[in-house]
Amino acid sequence: MTIPNALKIALVLCLILSLCACIAAQPQETDPFGSMRQADGSVTWQEEFNFTPPPRPWRILDISEDDFSLAFFASCSDGDPGYYPCEATIAYAGEPFGYSQDLRQRQKEFFKRFLWASRLIFEQPELKATTLNGREALIATTIGTEPARGQRVKTKVIFVKRGERVEAFFMNQWRSKEDPFIPEQFEEFDKFVNSFRYLTPSFYESL
Repeated sequence: MTIPNALKIALVLCLILSLCACIAAQPQETDPFGSMRQADGSVTWQEEFNFTPPPRPWRILDISEDDFSLAFFASCSDGDPGYYPCEATIAYAGEPFGYSQDLRQRQKEFFKRFLWASRLIFEQPELKATTLNGREALIATTIGTEPARGQRVKTKVIFVKRGERVEAFFMNQWRSKEDPFIPEQFEEFDKFVNSFRYLTPSFYESL
């Protein structure tokens, strides 16, 4: 039986319309930051910080506004936490390990406890004094090795003075010993850190 051309065209149009309806019905991805998202794409957090989140595949790990830290996660499988050791984290810590207000001493205190459960053997960190948004800062970069599992982590920590406190930003990039590190992720980390702005002075800065 031959199908008339007019009927063929009608069937094709119905198929196209059905596909368009399915595409239109797909739910849009919900912005995890909701009302915290600003018109320029940045995020205002707890009315104290403003920053531009790293792009996909990075995703927020904890969105609780009761937490004074931020963390983002990315893996080689676009967010699958089971794809290990090819993964990375970016974080801001308002109270990093240690007590000293001297940045170099704080770096030593920090690395005594940093990732201790992973049984890493860290190389001597490369240190670089700098400033961040006009504040005294120190960059520590190193590589840690876990010999039993054949894993490595490249770590970059930025310690920054905020009044009488020391805060920190850090990134950990995990890889197997055979796989190279990805420098582009560290560039995204730097962009996140450089976008970070304090909207209000801290308690100590107000004294």
